[in-house]
Amino acid sequence: MFSAAMLALTGGLAAACFVKAFGVTFLGRPRTPHAEHATEAPASMIASMVWLGAVCVAVGVAPGYVMPLLDAPTAQLLHGLGASAVVTVHGPLVMSTGLTPSGEPATAISMTLVAGLLTALIALAWVVRRGSWRAHPRTAPTWTCGMTPTPRFDYTATAFAKPLRLVFAALYRPRREVIRETAGPPYVVRRIRYVGEIVDLSETEIYHRVVRGISQISQTIRARSTGRIYGYIAFVLGALLVTLLLFGVNTR
Repeated sequence: MFSAAMLALTGGLAAACFVKAFGVTFLGRPRTPHAEHATEAPASMIASMVWLGAVCVAVGVAPGYVMPLLDAPTAQLLHGLGASAVVTVHGPLVMSTGLTPSGEPATAISMTLVAGLLTALIALAWVVRRGSWRAHPRTAPTWTCGMTPTPRFDYTATAFAKPLRLVFAALYRPRREVIRETAGPPYVVRRIRYVGEIVDLSETEIYHRVVRGISQISQTIRARSTGRIYGYIAFVLGALLVTLLLFGVNTR
């Protein structure tokens, strides 16, 4: 029951995440001239994405064709039976898991029927909405407390990720700064500028330290290697003396 609840929660959060992400990406007004004059991707890129999406849908609707392909990897990983032996597949569309003592399937599900049911529910919701929506939509200016709405009012990626940054603030260590510019009196705000930044711990705690250590070693080697000619002669004589002592001990 706990796993089912967590699975449902994960599905709901994923749906909400994708709805917000789609709204931020495709339903907002352009904030820059480049975004306003953006064009569609080439047909080759669209075809590749459509092909991958179609494969995902086909695998979900007809899992029976995919289960035999998983036999070899699962058998090697589990050192036992393959996927088809664990999950009994009746045809390409219906799967059943486990058998009762009498030999009958304990649980069965048809992905085709589930997909058909979802399609029928979507069609029914569309018909109900079209039937209940008789009046023509009317447009009116947006009321924003006397201010003229601009594209900067739209939901952005920064606002989309802010809940996650607040929850994991101890891990990500975000930096937040609000700068207020007033027009004379402190109560009349002319401009508010928001600056936010997330510190990459892997970069600051690992890579920066490694780079600093390598730089210090390099500077030390450089300081020792660039000296006077007398120092080079002393190094050569010292190395020669150590070499003679080592080889002399070995020969004895």
